[in-house]
Amino acid sequence: MSILVDSFAWLELFQGSMAGNKVLSVLKENAGQIYTSVLNLYEIRYRIEEIRDAKTADEFVKTIEHHAKVLDVTREIAIEASRIKSRVKKMGAVDCVILASARFHSSTVLTGDPHFDGIEGVISLRE
Repeated sequence: MSILVDSFAWLELFQGSMAGNKVLSVLKENAGQIYTSVLNLYEIRYRIEEIRDAKTADEFVKTIEHHAKVLDVTREIAIEASRIKSRVKKMGAVDCVILASARFHSSTVLTGDPHFDGIEGVISLRE
């Protein structure tokens, strides 16, 4: 199974939380089939700089890039994200792009973000 790791999951891993331990376990089971979106890098980078500092944020982004294939947002993904947004009002635009990216790459989203609750193709860290 291939996994698209959402920002929420990466940040839990960064913080070393119990949910972060679950993330690590899922990543170990799926080594070599790990993805993240370029938009996740955006979210992670600025959040870690807010929590810590720019150097730590840059280092964590490099670590992610070393362990996961970073997916760009293509036209097809953007169009599918717009379709998701029109059906699932509770999801923000970035979350819709993440879900569309996962579906386009036949992957499961790994997240703890409540906006993904009840969505098919998601492994929730909150369960």
